[in-house]
Amino acid sequence: MAWRYPVEIVAVLIMMGGVGGKFYGVFKGTIAPSIRTLQFLAIAMVIPAVLILSLEQSIGNESTAALLGTIVGYVLAGGVKEPVAGRREIGRSAKRQGPSSLPFFIGR
Repeated sequence: MAWRYPVEIVAVLIMMGGVGGKFYGVFKGTIAPSIRTLQFLAIAMVIPAVLILSLEQSIGNESTAALLGTIVGYVLAGGVKEPVAGRREIGRSAKRQGPSSLPFFIGR
């Protein structure tokens, strides 16, 4: 199990690089703090932490699979959607702005 320690060191470096890089960009002004920045930081911290805990056998194989599956589902689903300004929920009444706002099959 001599390969375990280099893998854990690389995981810690990924955590530090992800967090340090994002904070450097935010403080320098090249990256705007947003929900996507927070999502990246969460993923950059959680995946290596799960890997390290799994290699140290602090969590079982089933727990590792469940956590990684949850993380992959979160990432592939797009995480939390950013709210769009001016967007209304479906079902609420909207002001009509004229015939151009109607679907093509209504009003002809």
